Amino acid sequence: MSAKDKTLTGEELLATINRPMPFSDEAEKGVLSCLLQEPAIRVVETRIVLPPEAFYHPGWRTIYELLNECVAKGLTIDPPALTHLLRDRQMLDGVGGESAIFELYAFVPISSHYPFFTKIVRDKWLLRQMIHASAQNIEDAQEHGKEEVDAEVGKVLA
Repeated sequence: MSAKDKTLTGEELLATINRPMPFSDEAEKGVLSCLLQEPAIRVVETRIVLPPEAFYHPGWRTIYELLNECVAKGLTIDPPALTHLLRDRQMLDGVGGESAIFELYAFVPISSHYPFFTKIVRDKWLLRQMIHASAQNIEDAQEHGKEEVDAEVGKVLA
């Protein structure tokens, strides 16, 4: 029997859980680059498929939230305007500084790659949600025997 065919025990599976969460820094930067290049078209469209939590990197999430806010308020969206807003809110250093904003703008040469990057960010976010739900199920199973947990387990198994 090969190692590939071997079924892992619960203990062996739990030992492999401590891994980094799935994300793609490049795809997140790609989405933001596309949004900065075509904000009027892309930001509203992106809000439908990507919540802020889809961005794993906190700095990228902050920029995404600010882009959505700018569109909602009808504000100008370009690297200098975004840099100005972040500086006024004392958030510029938290996203990597002024150079990070300009690098984001130039990260993707053409914004037509938007669907490719958006799919990657969405898929990684969905995987993180699945991992979170699975981890919560493991926690609940390990807490079995506590009255409030058993009531919930009974509902799930019914």
